[in-house]
Amino acid sequence: MYLSFFQRASGRSLNLIPFVNDGGTREMLLNVLAFVPLGWFLRKVTHFKWFSALSVIFLITLIFETLQYIFAIGASDINDILMNSLGGGIGLILFQLLKDKSKQKNREWFRNSALCFDVANSIASNCPSFRTLI
Repeated sequence: MYLSFFQRASGRSLNLIPFVNDGGTREMLLNVLAFVPLGWFLRKVTHFKWFSALSVIFLITLIFETLQYIFAIGASDINDILMNSLGGGIGLILFQLLKDKSKQKNREWFRNSALCFDVANSIASNCPSFRTLI
């Protein structure tokens, strides 16, 4: 059943069947969490569109897994590619959600600041003792 899972004497291993012979839920969760910052950072720095940024994350993960196989420094696994890409996608989504929330908060802050300035200006105009403090 493991036709695409090769184990060699050199320590190289390759798993091309998703969710077969995986390292467990903990490893998959850690793979997702490890790539959330990459998605966030990529979107923040490059301003790529969502699909382009996700493609870059996928390619970076594919390069990591390929290098692991070439240099026999770990197990190359399709699950890692899938979970790392998922983590990067979550980072992209979180960035967009918080960016939209930040824009909304900035508008609210500007409105509230303008209101506070108007109130302070009214108090200063109508209260001579307050005017000397400012």
